Amino acid sequence: MYVVAGTSPARGASGADARRDAAQPVKKPAGPAAKESSGTGIAVTADGVIATNAHVVESCKRIEVRVGENSLDGKLLARDKTNDVALVRVVNAHLDHVARFSDGPAELGGKVAAYGFPLYGMLATGGNFTLGYVTGLTGMGDDSRFIQISTPVQPGNSGGPLVDGRGRLVGMITSKLNAISVAEVTGDIPQNVNFAIRAQVLKSFLEINSIKPTIASETKDRSDPELAATAKDIAFLVRCLQ
Repeated sequence: MYVVAGTSPARGASGADARRDAAQPVKKPAGPAAKESSGTGIAVTADGVIATNAHVVESCKRIEVRVGENSLDGKLLARDKTNDVALVRVVNAHLDHVARFSDGPAELGGKVAAYGFPLYGMLATGGNFTLGYVTGLTGMGDDSRFIQISTPVQPGNSGGPLVDGRGRLVGMITSKLNAISVAEVTGDIPQNVNFAIRAQVLKSFLEINSIKPTIASETKDRSDPELAATAKDIAFLVRCLQ
């Protein structure tokens, strides 16, 4: 996430301009000295393919993915900037758990949970788990590729899994509303307005790239600790060295 992305829209800006400036990716911005940024990835195949946001791996000279205690090289396989999705193969990695996709769309009001590596280097290096609900079935400007969620996300959550109450993947964290930009336009500060790419968009991207998604068969709701374990198992830190 870029805490302040670009220039805040002036009062009276068009809806399209306001939407463009208000929605911010949730990838940690690159520091001038470190020249790196970070996000989160989702395991999609046991032989080392993870999915993440396209903006997480943009302009990377090198990609690293943390698997256990090791930082392994990642190779960019495919990237779709329009839908903000990408695939990275982690070199010489076997992943014990992969995302299990829901066989249907997320439901309005449904419980959802996110896991990722926000504010890496500042918060817990082991990742963070948050809970919320699906608050809208479209994104900014009724964009049907996205869902709106109340699940708290921070810089570094980009590309992380969003699972429902049964532990099924229903989305990929991608952006949050820029409260400062919106406040300048409306005079009010929005609260907890975040967005995820629908799992169906990611599923189609996998299929286009000859990867068969794993479809979930779970029918029982899980406890919060069980959801945390499920989401943690499929989430990986992604570092972009620039």
